[in-house]
Amino acid sequence: MRRTNKLLCLQLFGVLFLLGAGFTDFAFALVPVVNNVVVWESDGRTILNVTVTHDPVSPPFHHVNRIEVDVNGVLYPFNIIQNVTTFTYSCDLGVIEGTPSATVQAHCTIDGYSLQYNLVIPEFSAIALLLILALCTSFVTFAFRKIKPKYYSISLLKSE
Repeated sequence: MRRTNKLLCLQLFGVLFLLGAGFTDFAFALVPVVNNVVVWESDGRTILNVTVTHDPVSPPFHHVNRIEVDVNGVLYPFNIIQNVTTFTYSCDLGVIEGTPSATVQAHCTIDGYSLQYNLVIPEFSAIALLLILALCTSFVTFAFRKIKPKYYSISLLKSE
């Protein structure tokens, strides 16, 4: 009789396991992904536009709640509330000097941190670099027009 009870318990456990497996879904950790970071400057302040993708979105329990930017060991946390799958958030870092390296991570309330997105923050914005390049080009052009090449005219006379 004792053997029959063990067999009956084992069969009951098997049936309950199969029924339970049919009603459950598999859970996969979908950590946030930092897709892109665009650096720009406004009034001397460095701003990063961070694009993040995270699915599923079900606030208030499962969403991206923070973006962290680490600039040479200085941590800038930005608390956010995600309400769409893909979003862009502007992270104002203030005045940044030099050309530091930075890492960006997004944090999910359930799945944890994303992989690090590494970048180098340029000292000058693209517009400032373009203006400097235009200024240097105009200076070089002006300087060459003011200098009269003596050797150039001599070489023309010799070739004739």
